[in-house]
Formats: sequence, C-alpha cells, structure tokens
Amino acid sequence: MSRNGGEKWLRDMEKEAKERMERNKREKKKVKAPDEKFIKQMERENRGNNGDR
Repeated sequence: MSRNGGEKWLRDMEKEAKERMERNKREKKKVKAPDEKFIKQMERENRGNNGDR
C-alpha cells in the first residue's frame, strides 16, 4: 500500500467515526427527552408511595 493510500484510508476512517458520533448524538437526543420525563415520573411516584407509608 502506498503512503497516500494509507492517508486516504485514515481520513475516511476519521470521517466515518465523526459521522457515527454525530448520528449517535442526534439519536441520544431523541431517546433522552422521553427518558428523563419517564424517570422524573417514576421518582415522583416513588416519593408519593413512600409518603403514604
């Protein structure tokens, strides 16, 4: 493999990794919002149950 070929391969790998990270960030944001609401709701319900006892 020529040096240029290696550098191109490395650049492609870095680009792919960056794109994957961006995609993960976007998907996390989508998943995170309902998740936080759900967790807060669970905490509220737990607090309510503990208060009743």
